[in-house]
Amino acid sequence: MKRKKSHIKSKTAGIETLRRFFPDNSADEVSIDEALQAAGRPMEMEKAEDNRAWLSNKLTTLKYHNLLTVHYTYDDGRRKLDRLRLTLNGKRALGRVEDGGYGEIEPKMNNVVTPPDIMKEIAQLKKNYPEYEITFDMKLKVENDMNLKKEE
Repeated sequence: MKRKKSHIKSKTAGIETLRRFFPDNSADEVSIDEALQAAGRPMEMEKAEDNRAWLSNKLTTLKYHNLLTVHYTYDDGRRKLDRLRLTLNGKRALGRVEDGGYGEIEPKMNNVVTPPDIMKEIAQLKKNYPEYEITFDMKLKVENDMNLKKEE
């Protein structure tokens, strides 16, 4: 039995496309025309339909790997693709955001935070942000519990 060919390209191929769309390191958002020009697509009116089909194929991979989001405008009741915006994963892929900073928090399975977890996070914060004085106090409640027992 023949397998169906996947239309989703690899994440590496998606990152290469992303680099073509966002050549300027400061811009996190580009218009469709800017993206097409940066990718070297012909801008003649007779090529507009080819460009839409080409861009649609590229966006399938980029959205699948969560590298960018698309923004639409509405004109005469019709939705029109307007801009492309990098996601946090897209910024990381282009090297604009380092891992380990503020950003997406990975969900834990048990949702229990233990004191050793907190201490590791604080140590990481101190390492990542040496310009700040980060303090954290944690004390056992043994004395308070003992005082309550004596009063009873």
